[in-house]
Amino acid sequence: MQGADPRIVGWWRDFQYPSRWRYPDLAPQQVLTGRQFKIELAAGPELKRAIWLWFRRPKLILGYGALSYVIMVACTTVAMLVPVIGIFFAAVWLGIWVLAIAADTIRYVRWRRDYETALDRLLRLSGLL
Repeated sequence: MQGADPRIVGWWRDFQYPSRWRYPDLAPQQVLTGRQFKIELAAGPELKRAIWLWFRRPKLILGYGALSYVIMVACTTVAMLVPVIGIFFAAVWLGIWVLAIAADTIRYVRWRRDYETALDRLLRLSGLL
């Protein structure tokens, strides 16, 4: 994508990022406990950084369940039943939801990448890697 805006290139790269994560989606204390490691022996600053990142976990616009997706499909279906203006409304409605899904995905991938880097540093400095 030569000549494209770097923000759009970064957005596209984050949106296409593979979902293979090295650690479960757990708090740092639980990750350490799962590796049979005493939290008191962990590197203090790195543990604080990992905890700070864990609490900065993004709140997803659509939530974590399927309810918002069901509402999206139901409202779109109802809008399609209204002649002419309903099709326009459904297209706008779907466009908004596509942007919301993309924003959620990108925010979560960027957070998860930073969080896994913090966990890598924590485990490496604590002698577990």
